[in-house]
Amino acid sequence: MVLILPCAATFGLGSWQLVRREKKIELLNFRRSRFEEEPIALEEALALTQAGEETSSTSDALQYRKVYCEGVFDESKSVFVGPRARTLYGAAEKGYYIVTPLFCRSTSDDRVQLPVLVNRGWVPASMRNEALAHEKAPSAEVKEVLHETNKLKQDSWWGRWSKPPVAVQEEAVKEDTVRVAGVIRAGEQPNMFVPNNQPEIGQWFYVDAPAMAQTMGLPQEMTYMEAVASPAAGDGQKQFPLPKESDAFLKSPVMPQDHLNYALTWYSLSAATTFMAVKRLQSGKRGR
Repeated sequence: MVLILPCAATFGLGSWQLVRREKKIELLNFRRSRFEEEPIALEEALALTQAGEETSSTSDALQYRKVYCEGVFDESKSVFVGPRARTLYGAAEKGYYIVTPLFCRSTSDDRVQLPVLVNRGWVPASMRNEALAHEKAPSAEVKEVLHETNKLKQDSWWGRWSKPPVAVQEEAVKEDTVRVAGVIRAGEQPNMFVPNNQPEIGQWFYVDAPAMAQTMGLPQEMTYMEAVASPAAGDGQKQFPLPKESDAFLKSPVMPQDHLNYALTWYSLSAATTFMAVKRLQSGKRGR
């Protein structure tokens, strides 16, 4: 019995790996078929679910659906997810994913729609450090601008004939409309080795879209999408953030071939324990 039980257990584990392999093949085929579809406007994709053309929830129905939208990024609400290592210029470098809310505009008019969380891609750790330092530093600059503005307002003649620096600054800093193409995702499912997020100190180890939206003061039911690198990006100087390549969405940490290798390993152990059990039974019969 000591040998028969491991034989049955390892055989069951091998069969389970084959079942997982078939499911993984179906999943990758589903992703591939979604990527072969023509991208549609984000508001059109959301309208499909609202019209009842999709039977499951929005996050599941639109998983890996290629969409595009135009809008304005709110850089002040960006969060960094990581650390995530990436091979850059032939060497592994520490970095983070940057997630920013994008206030999309309707394709039919200029109405601003609900924002969407966009994983814009990978940035080196130095950019995150600069962003965190910038968040702590602006108070002195703001105080200086306010001080200069108050001085100008005290002089009525200058206030009548000149524009305050704040207006000049607002006019110079114009929000550029950007077009983002990506795929809709439901966030990330961390494993047991990934620490819990700590929103109170701005530390995010994995993407939790509802929690991120709540921290940003935005609706928790926001759509989350990951930007996809454009094929026409070229091989010139890399510009950050670096969006994910299309091939990255068609891969999995454990591929079907890996499941097949695991199944062969378990079946080999099952065959070995079966052989040992048969030999033990034969020797027992001869002893009698």
